[in-house]
Amino acid sequence: MNTQELLRNVRSLVLVTLSALIYSIAIKMFVESANLIPAGFIGISLVITEIIDVLIHVRVPYMLLYFILQIALTLVVFKIIGTRFAVLSILQFTLMTIFSFLIPAVTLSDDVILISIFGGVLTGTSILLALLGEASSGGTDFVAVYFQNKSNIPIWDYIMFFNWGVLLIAGFFFGIEAALYSMVFQFVSTTLVNTFNSRNRLVTLTIITSEGDKISQLLITNTKHGVTVSEAKGAFTNSSKQMLYTVLNEFEVNFVIHEIRNIDPKVFINVVKSEKVYGNFKKKRIS
Repeated sequence: MNTQELLRNVRSLVLVTLSALIYSIAIKMFVESANLIPAGFIGISLVITEIIDVLIHVRVPYMLLYFILQIALTLVVFKIIGTRFAVLSILQFTLMTIFSFLIPAVTLSDDVILISIFGGVLTGTSILLALLGEASSGGTDFVAVYFQNKSNIPIWDYIMFFNWGVLLIAGFFFGIEAALYSMVFQFVSTTLVNTFNSRNRLVTLTIITSEGDKISQLLITNTKHGVTVSEAKGAFTNSSKQMLYTVLNEFEVNFVIHEIRNIDPKVFINVVKSEKVYGNFKKKRIS
C-alpha cells in the first residue's frame, strides 16, 4: 500500500466514524427525545418492532433489527456497489448501532420544530460525511448511491418521497403529528444532501492550450470522460492553440485543474456549471 492509498483509507475511516457518531447523536438527542419517527431502514425497523409487539407481545430492540436488515441488504448489493464502498458502509452502520446503545437520550429542547430542523441538519451532515468518506449510512442510501452512479436523476428526492411514505405508515402507530414533524426532519436532511453533495453537480471545462494531446490523454486516463478537441488561434498572439471541451463531476475539477496546470502553466481554463447532460456521460463509480 503506497502513501496515497494509506492517506485515502485513513481519511475514509475518520469521516465514516464521525458520520456514525453524528447520526447516533441525531437519533438519540433529537429523534428519540422529541418522539419523532426515524425514516429509512430505522423507521422500517421501528414499525416492524411495533407490529411484532402488537401481535406476539415481544419487544425487540429496533436498532438490533435495523442492524440485521442492513447486513442482509449489504449482502444482496455487495457486488453491485463495490467492495470498498460496502465494507466502509458496514463500518458506518455498525459504529452507528454501537454508538446508539452508548449515547443516552437527552432532551435538548421542548420546541419540536427546532428539534426537527436541527436534527435534520445533523442527519444530512452525517450522510454527507459518509459520502465524502466513500461510504454511506446503508439502507436507502445504498439505493441512492447506486442510481446516482447510473444516472443524473435527482434520486435523493425520490428517496425522500419513499421515506415520507414510511413515515405516514408509521404515523398510524405513533401518531400523525409525530409523522408530520418527522417529514420536516427528513426534508431538511435531504435538502442538505442535495445542496452539498458534489457528485450530483456537473461542470463544463473549456481549455485553451498548446499541449492539447497531453491534456486530452490526462483527462481520458484519469476521469474516463470524453474530450472534444478543436484547433484554435489566439487573436492577440496570433499563435496556434487547441481548444478542449469536456464535462466533469464537480468533485473532480480541482484535481484535474491542478494536473492540467502541471502540464501547461500558461493554460486558460473556463469552468461553467452544467444543468443537464444528455448522451454518453460516464460517472466515476464509487468502489
